[in-house]
Amino acid sequence: MWARQVTGGSALVVHDAAVIPPILALAAEQLDLDLEACPSREAAERVLTSDVNVVLLVVGPDALTTSLALADARPDTTRVLLADDRSLPMAVDVLNAAGALAIGRLDGGPAALGALIGRAVAEVRHRTEERRVVLALRSALEQARSALAQAEERVVAVRGQIDVESGLWDTMRLVERLEDEANRLQRYGTPFGVLSVDATGVSEALEIAVGELLAEFVRRVDVCTRRGQGDYVVVCPSTDDLGMRRVGERFELALL
Repeated sequence: MWARQVTGGSALVVHDAAVIPPILALAAEQLDLDLEACPSREAAERVLTSDVNVVLLVVGPDALTTSLALADARPDTTRVLLADDRSLPMAVDVLNAAGALAIGRLDGGPAALGALIGRAVAEVRHRTEERRVVLALRSALEQARSALAQAEERVVAVRGQIDVESGLWDTMRLVERLEDEANRLQRYGTPFGVLSVDATGVSEALEIAVGELLAEFVRRVDVCTRRGQGDYVVVCPSTDDLGMRRVGERFELALL
C-alpha cells in the first residue's frame, strides 16, 4: 500500500506485489503522492487504525475479500479499483459485489489514472466539507433551540406576572420589586418610593385610560402594577420623599 496525507484525508493504495506498477508511480508523481507498500491482508486493519479516506485497490486474487473487508471496516472510505485487461473482469465482479467509485486502468495512460485518483481525493474533500457544514448547522440549530427554549421560559415567567386586563405587572411582580428595593435600602441606603393611584368607582373606560396614562408617565426603571380593579401601584427606585412628591404632582397635572 502506498499513502500520502492530502487535504481532506489520506490516499492509500493496496497491492500485494513487491514492485509498484510503473503507471501508478507516474500517476502518483503527477499528483505529488508519496507511495508506501502494504499487502492486502493488512489493509482492513490499517484503515481501522488510521484516518485514511481514499483506498486504491490493485485487483488480484483476493480483491473481493479485501474489498468487502475494507467496506466493512470503514464504509466511509472512497475505494477505487485498479485493473489491467487480465484482471478487468474480476474488477467488475468486485465493483458489483462490494462497490467502489470506479475502475482505473493500469494498462492505460498515467494522466487518466491520475485524473481518477484525483477525483477520488476531491470526492473525499467534498464529503469532508459537507460533514463540516452539517456539523456546524447542527451546532447552530442546537444553539438556536436552546435559545428559543430559554426565551420561551422567560416568556412563560413574564406572562405569569402580567395583569391580563391592563397588560401591566401584577401583584406578584409588585411584591418581588418591593422586596428587592427594601433589600437595597437596607444594604446600601438607597431610597425608593411608592405611588398609589386609586381609580375605583370610575367607568371601565376611564380606569383603562388611567392605567395607560400611568404606564406612559412612569420612567423605564419604574415598575407600574395593577393589583385589581382600579388599584394601581408604582414602585420608583432611587427616589426620595421630595422626588415622590414631585412625581405625584406631575401625575395629578397629567390627569387634568
